[in-house]
Amino acid sequence: MLRNSSVLLLLFIFLLIILFYQLKYTIDPSVSIKVPVSQNNEKFKIISNEYSSLWYQKHCLKTKLAQKLVVEDLVKYLNNAHTSKNQICRQFATIFYAIFRLEEMYGLLKLSPVYLNKINQWLHNDQILIEQIKKQRIIKIYNRYTHEEMLYNYMRSQRPQTKSDISPNE
Repeated sequence: MLRNSSVLLLLFIFLLIILFYQLKYTIDPSVSIKVPVSQNNEKFKIISNEYSSLWYQKHCLKTKLAQKLVVEDLVKYLNNAHTSKNQICRQFATIFYAIFRLEEMYGLLKLSPVYLNKINQWLHNDQILIEQIKKQRIIKIYNRYTHEEMLYNYMRSQRPQTKSDISPNE
């Protein structure tokens, strides 16, 4: 009996706390709330939403609208935006660099003769592709706030895929 009454008492206190909280923080829907935006730091100034993504693609990234945006050209896109005469494009690049760190690296790969023979078979002795394999370009994007990073290696998307023995209908 004592246990049941203590549970009821705790439940009653919890409900009272919720009611007082709701009374204290009641929001009047007729009052508009203005969120202050600090203009002190230019890096974090909010970009207006009046321009479409196609506008950014054409004016800041300097690509054709029919052209697909690809990660491997991210360094070029951001350099275009950063060096643009348009202030909105420069601001876009500044905000990107405030959130992310972008690095372009090259990894040199030494291939054993046995593995080089396999690669030559896969790539039909294409020397340009073999040179790309030996010197691989890696794009690293690091989020300064979540501390997550992504490494993108274009050559990984070009590697041959093995054929499955299982039919997709099975």
